[in-house]
Amino acid sequence: MTISAVIIAHNEEKLIKRCIESLIYQTKVPDEIVLIAHNCTDGTAAIAKEYKNIRVVEHSTSESGAVFARMKGFEEAKGDIVACIDGDSMAFDSWIERITEPFEDPLVAGVGGFVLFNGFLATIWSLSFFFFDPLFRPTYRFYFWGSNFACRKALYSGIGGFSGLIPLKESIPLNYWAEDLYLSLALSRVGRVVFRPRAIVFSSSRIFKEDSPREKSRKQNEDRISLFSRFKTL
Repeated sequence: MTISAVIIAHNEEKLIKRCIESLIYQTKVPDEIVLIAHNCTDGTAAIAKEYKNIRVVEHSTSESGAVFARMKGFEEAKGDIVACIDGDSMAFDSWIERITEPFEDPLVAGVGGFVLFNGFLATIWSLSFFFFDPLFRPTYRFYFWGSNFACRKALYSGIGGFSGLIPLKESIPLNYWAEDLYLSLALSRVGRVVFRPRAIVFSSSRIFKEDSPREKSRKQNEDRISLFSRFKTL
């Protein structure tokens, strides 16, 4: 079982070294590390190229959004298992080991880990989703987050990857691309999607730049309801 670690990065020159080095010094080193520098206008790609054994793909497209970078990442990855992390994140040293262990079970299609954000309110928000919601929300259903997940590449290809999401974005419509939720739901139809709390990734709080944690949670909940309803009818 070979493992590809894929970094999705858009203008991450300030944080990309931290992300790359967190993967280089893992307790279980991936078979390859691929960095997708998506529509970058800064030094992200140049910095990444300073590291040996990092394959840098400069991906310039007219489309914006992480979903297009993730699609390119899966296209470039050669491993049986694709483990994804964002360029503004840092994996704890046992991340690869923890996030890939469940794939020893052939019924597991995808695995998500715990995302710890910088900042008090953001941390409470992530703790709520990963630990409090399962206890107090009867309709809770786990799905992985884009900055910390892994899945079988063969199953990703088998469900058509993210191709089904693109026409849904405007037709539903969705507040965000919600590609992580979409992929979790699609994979759950062909296998098990599980949570590994000890597969930890530390991430910046930039996702709250435009929306507060409370507002982002509200919009994400709207997207969850929309996608859950759509998958029930597919």
